[in-house]
Amino acid sequence: MADQKASDVAVARKAARDTGGDGKSEQSPLWIQASAQAFEVFLECVFLELGEVVLKTRPIAFWALALQIADFFGSPFVTNIAKTWLGDRKDFDPMQRLQFAIKYSIAPWIGPAFRCLIYVPLSSFTTEELNDIGFAAYRILAETQSKITDHRTLCALTVPPVEHSQECLNSGHSDQCNKSWAHAWWGEAIKHGIAVALIHPNRIPGRKILSQLPNIITSYHMDSSCRQQTIRLLSGKDGLLLKEEKMISVAVARLELLRPHHI
Repeated sequence: MADQKASDVAVARKAARDTGGDGKSEQSPLWIQASAQAFEVFLECVFLELGEVVLKTRPIAFWALALQIADFFGSPFVTNIAKTWLGDRKDFDPMQRLQFAIKYSIAPWIGPAFRCLIYVPLSSFTTEELNDIGFAAYRILAETQSKITDHRTLCALTVPPVEHSQECLNSGHSDQCNKSWAHAWWGEAIKHGIAVALIHPNRIPGRKILSQLPNIITSYHMDSSCRQQTIRLLSGKDGLLLKEEKMISVAVARLELLRPHHI
């Protein structure tokens, strides 16, 4: 760690010398192409003068400046400190997290940030926020939201087929089984079906909907083994409701390619 600190300070000094004097006299000062505030943040992170307890209390704006100045000086040490303290912050806005992840090549942040944003209506974001993440990232977000909406609408309107047991097929009970499942899927009276959750304006995450499948209320007309097999099929890795997870994974992979360099 000491070697890394020394290296970062040397890099900062070189960057200053390349644009100014040698810093050995008042007539030949170092010129730093950064604000005094940004440079103070950089030094505080490099030397940890105030201790980690104080750093932990620093606001998001402090660490945003730390990432900016660390990128300017090419300092992995300061970048890693900022990543550490920002990583688990609950008050770190996912839009800002995605912006920093792309701008400063922090791959582990992209997936969690995108998953928080994917179910938020685009109209909820300000023009400034969308400009900050860039047009390419905005397009990926918009395209993925559109694909998920189309997929959910199709799922809601088209009842997944029942996976009948052989006993059910042999008994000629399958028609009643299908009707019971369809009623449960769409919902009736005061019972809310899966279809309602899929097209609900609150955009309930797919995995949360999936977790409620075992609780779907079917009538006594549906064979219990058919019910279990159908739910198991829908919940499997190739299940209908997990297709949006694949869409999200593809989008995250595309976002990772937007990173300008790797840290």
